[in-house]
Amino acid sequence: MTPEPAHALHERIVRLAALPRGGHGLDLGCGPGPTLAAWSATDPSAHLIGLDYSTRALERAAAALAGHAGPLNLRTADLAEPLPLLDAAVDALVSFNLIECLTDPLKLITDACRVMRSGGRAVLGHTDFDALVFAGAEPALDRKIVHAFADLAEPWIGRASEGRAGRNLPGLVAASPLLTESVVVHTDYATSLTGRAAHRVENVVSGLASAIGHGRSAVSAEELAAWHTGLVKADDESRFFFLETAILVVAVKA
Repeated sequence: MTPEPAHALHERIVRLAALPRGGHGLDLGCGPGPTLAAWSATDPSAHLIGLDYSTRALERAAAALAGHAGPLNLRTADLAEPLPLLDAAVDALVSFNLIECLTDPLKLITDACRVMRSGGRAVLGHTDFDALVFAGAEPALDRKIVHAFADLAEPWIGRASEGRAGRNLPGLVAASPLLTESVVVHTDYATSLTGRAAHRVENVVSGLASAIGHGRSAVSAEELAAWHTGLVKADDESRFFFLETAILVVAVKA
């Protein structure tokens, strides 16, 4: 699978987090480090902490942040368990596309509040995968494919994904000890099957193809192939369109 293209979303998350110069910033589920890299570009002196369950992702994050001048702490962690940090240890906290992996995301958000200093800001974000928009394939088939992808049973999660995690995030934060400051809707769009659009189409095709092979998909191989062919044809005819929506909740610790 090709790497996710860099885009303005991670820079926006960093701006919203408003980490003080040289402060301690924590990324929960940092993956290969796109948000940490955006933080580093904004403040090379920041003390950056990244937690993720995947050692491979952390290796990629370390490579992406090899030039970071400030302290850098990347470590493996099971984010379903209490965070391996002291109380009030960080000035700002970010997390993107993590909560769908957790059976109890409110538990994590509550513990995230514990490790934040008073007045610290958190930016918690998630793509709403059930709201992906593609133009090109036959509409009924397109709806079926998008919903099947949103409900995909991911082996690495061990259960069905939460395709509506984005739209559920504001309610989760409202139920936590954090105080919601704002809800920001970030959209990425494309009119050609390149860059981020190509990356997401590849996600859909590879994810559903694997599920079909294991008998875990609501769509058939023929339907998936027809959907992809429709998108490619639309791209050739300049009819392709893609829209992805991420919900960002900006919150503070009292």
